[in-house]
Parts: sequence; C-alpha cells; structure tokens
Amino acid sequence: MTVFESYDPFARQLADLLIRLMPPASPDVAQELRRLLHFLVEQTQAGVIAAPLKYLTPPLNRELIATLTLVGKPFERKPLIISETHAWFYRYWQYEYELGQALKELLQATEPPTQLKEAINNLFTTTSEIDWQKIATVLALNQRFMIISGGPGTGKTTTVTRILALLLQLPSIHPSRIQLAAPTGKAAMRLQESIKLAQQRLDLSSTLQQQLQIPSQTLHRLLGYKPTSNTFSYHRERPLPVDVLVIDEASMMDIALMAKVLEALPKTARLILLGDKDQLAAVETGSVFRDLCAHANNHFSSPVADRLKLFDIELPNALGKAGLNDHIVVLEQSYRFNTNSSIGQLAQAIKTAHFKQLSTVLKHPDAELEWINQTSLAHDELIAGWSDYFAAVEQGDIEQCFQTFNRYRILAPMRQGGRGTELLNSKIEQLASKRLPAASGTLRAQGWYVGRPVMVTKNDYVQHLFNGDIGIALMDSSGQLRVYFPDDKAGEYRSITPVRLPLYESAWAMTIHKSQGSEFDEVLLVMPDNTDNALLGRELLYTGVTRTRKKLRLVASLEVLEVALKRSTPSSSCILDWLN
Repeated sequence: MTVFESYDPFARQLADLLIRLMPPASPDVAQELRRLLHFLVEQTQAGVIAAPLKYLTPPLNRELIATLTLVGKPFERKPLIISETHAWFYRYWQYEYELGQALKELLQATEPPTQLKEAINNLFTTTSEIDWQKIATVLALNQRFMIISGGPGTGKTTTVTRILALLLQLPSIHPSRIQLAAPTGKAAMRLQESIKLAQQRLDLSSTLQQQLQIPSQTLHRLLGYKPTSNTFSYHRERPLPVDVLVIDEASMMDIALMAKVLEALPKTARLILLGDKDQLAAVETGSVFRDLCAHANNHFSSPVADRLKLFDIELPNALGKAGLNDHIVVLEQSYRFNTNSSIGQLAQAIKTAHFKQLSTVLKHPDAELEWINQTSLAHDELIAGWSDYFAAVEQGDIEQCFQTFNRYRILAPMRQGGRGTELLNSKIEQLASKRLPAASGTLRAQGWYVGRPVMVTKNDYVQHLFNGDIGIALMDSSGQLRVYFPDDKAGEYRSITPVRLPLYESAWAMTIHKSQGSEFDEVLLVMPDNTDNALLGRELLYTGVTRTRKKLRLVASLEVLEVALKRSTPSSSCILDWLN
C-alpha cells in the first residue's frame, strides 16, 4: 500500500478531482497537494477550521504548493487558502473572516450608560464579595455584545433574566423585539423553562413577568431555514426583526451557524451568548465559543472599570487590555454544588486537569458520587434509576412519564463498542420490555412496547421533529400506540404514530454529545474500558459529569480518566487574530 492509499477516502477523491480539473506541473506537486488535502480533511473532521501547518510533517513544501492555481493566500478566492501559519478550505476561511469582521463591529459598538442604577441594585442583594452576575448584567446593559460563560448552576439563566427585565425598562426596547434561541430544540425549550423559574426567584412586577413570557426557538427556525435550498430567510439584506438576541448553549454552535447569525443580526441589535467554555465543542466544524473564551479571565480594561464604578462596582483584579475580554464574564461560583460537594470538586478537578484531586474525590464517595471501578455492570444497576418511570408508564400519565424519565439517564462517549450506547440500549431494552406492556400486531414484531423512549436522529421539517428530540410511546385514549413529544408550549404534548417517525433509536442510553443542553437528577456515566479510545478527552468527561443535578455514578478506571484529563480540544480557528 502506498502512503496515499492510506489517506482518508474523501481526501483521495478530492485530490483526484482537483488534479483532473487543474493538472499540477509535476508528480511531486501532485503528491504535495495530496498530502496537504489529507491533512486538511483530517483536521476538519476533528473540528478544526484553521489547520496549523506546524503539525504537518514533514513541513509543507511551499515552493511546490505555490505553483498550484487552486492554492491562494488569504483574501484570494481559491479552493485552498494558506497563510504563513495555517491552511483552510476556502469556505471556512470565508466564514472565519466574515465572523471576525462582524464581531469586530459589535465590540466597537457601545451603548450610553443606562439610567438603571437603582433598578439594578434592587435586583441584587448587597454582598461584601464581588458579584460577577451583577458585573455581567451591567456590562450587558452598556454594550451590544456580551458573553456569559459558566458551568451548570453558576447562574447564567438567572443573570440573563435580570438583564432582560432591566432592558425592558428602557423605552427603546419592546418585548416583541426580544428573541431567545438555542442550537437545538431541547436546549431552546430548557432556556424558556429556566427563565420562567428564574422569574419566580426574582422580585419582578407583574408587568415585567408578563413581558418576559418570551418563546424560545431553535436558531434554524429563528433564521428561517429552507431545507430545499440550504439557505435562510434572514440574512444581511433582510436582517432579523430583533433588538435583543439571547442564545443559550452557544458552545454547541459551529462556525457556519455562528456566521449566519451574525450576518442576519441588525446593526443596532444586542447579542448575548450563554454557554460553558469548558464543555464539549460543536459537533460540526469550528468551536467558536470556546475559541472566543480562550483567554477570558475576568480582567477588564480601564474604560470598563470606570464604567463599572458608576454602578458602585470596584474591580479586585488587575486591569487588562481593551478588547474582547471586556465583553466576557466567567461565572465560577456554583449555586448547585458547594465547596464540599463531591460532584463540584470532581468537575473542578477535570477542568484543571488535576488528576491527584480527581483520584482523591473518587476514593471518598458520598451520597452524591459513586465510583464504580469494574469491567462490567450488573443488569439491575442499568435500570435501577427508572423505577418511578415504570410506575408512571403503568398509570399512563404523559406529564409524569416525561418528568420521571428525564430524572435519570445513562450516558456514554461512544455509540458502538462494548460500552457504547447501542449495546447499552439493547441490554436495557431487554430488561425494560419485561417490565412494560408490549405493543400489539405489527408494532410488537418491530420491537415496540408501551413506555419505549426514542430519540429522533434525523430532522423532519414537515413534522417538526429534529435530531435529538425525545419521545415516549404510550397508549392514546382509543388504545392505539402513539409516540408523544413535548410541544413548543410548556406542559403540552403532541403525538404521531410510530410508522410516521423519521429515523430514530431507543433513548435509554445516549451519547454525551447528544446530552448537551440537558440535565438530569441522576446520571450513570459509562466511560470506555480502554485507554486507546480516540473519543477520550477532558471536555467530553467534564460534559458528562456536569449533566447531573444531584447524583453521579461513574463507571471508569483511573487509567481511562487520566488519559481523558491529558487530552484537550485545541483551538479550532484564528478568530482571535481578526479581533486584535
């Protein structure tokens, strides 16, 4: 086998096509092109937009590559773009450039100081410690672009609820011009529910509470996605009808989607991004949110410090350089897990790659955390968390079924393999189907039973079902088995027959990637049983651990966890270079 034959099949086919369309001057040039394309495809598949050339070995022969008409420098319209340090496919370079320019405009656009000092103070209790939620609120009121990053339970949604309540007191902001969105339907619904819960904790007037009844939607729906043409209804020439756009779970946005949002944002609108910089990056190419937060440290420039003083806020940290970090606040204090919380300590150890601390936490289990250091799981352990769900299915209460099902979930990094979700779902299905009534007729032969949870794996725009949506099979009033899904309106459900479902899979166990945007009372996290698994990484482990609210059962060896801590997602773009 030649070196080229070992390359990625897509890279080989792409190279063959380009060589036919634009023949290189010599075989040496053709070979160098093949090597570059293989490297670019490999990097792109790993989520990297701008591929660092320092990782290409041996180094790229620039003299040979320069003879190719399909290779250009930045700002040239060529299929492949190469700078002194990085290489891009043109489309990704274009996304990165357009996003950089749009963000640069947002960073330069500031709002005059608001006259809401008294209203701000009324929403925050006086404390001797610095209140980073209050700082994030003040900055969001006085700037058009704001990033609020923090782990689960650090108060991101409460903070943005305060921001919206204050913005609504400005005469220039109308409730109908505020939009809430998220990358997935599941995350969008959770954002809406979280804001509703946050309102109950805050002392807001009935008028503000009514105005804050803002529906949330997916970014694709917000932009008016047209699947037949793969375009959007809203764009630069037809901007979104918004004054304020809040996007939750922004870490899940890839560069293409982020660029489309910024393109459709009106020049006068505010953009607030919520997310967790330590969480898994986008499934598609380009973890832009993570890249933007790469150097976030809650150090702000002198102008921002002076602006905060107008609101009686004195910064404790050294002043930093003016720029992107003036628009980012990282919330560190968890209101869900205190300093004595084993789950909180475990998450912190993962974030800081502190293996000794991680080991210490796991070796001292408590009611919150159980470490299972074994090669296999007993069957009873797999379904122990669903006893309340089985009871709810027997009663046939739809609301109770969803509530109890969403309290517990089994998570794994992989779909396939001995500890992948496919095998886990198969095992659980065998056990659960003995506890739950089988369907009748053809549906029974197809493996259906009452209480079967399923996850949609392919978008169906006609039926308004999207990748990641979870439904539960239950009997309707006429005794027919139907699959129920939460509707856009909280507390309401809609159903379809199983035969009309788009592609789906059982959802007892799900991958950590699919769990993003969700939280459960209890999580059984099943890690791979070998250290050479390519999916192992710090962000993946952190995301799995932080999906739980109350209880974590972690199945993993210390060797696997140590490998995961040592691997971290690299920067995927050069977006920060455009902002300097």
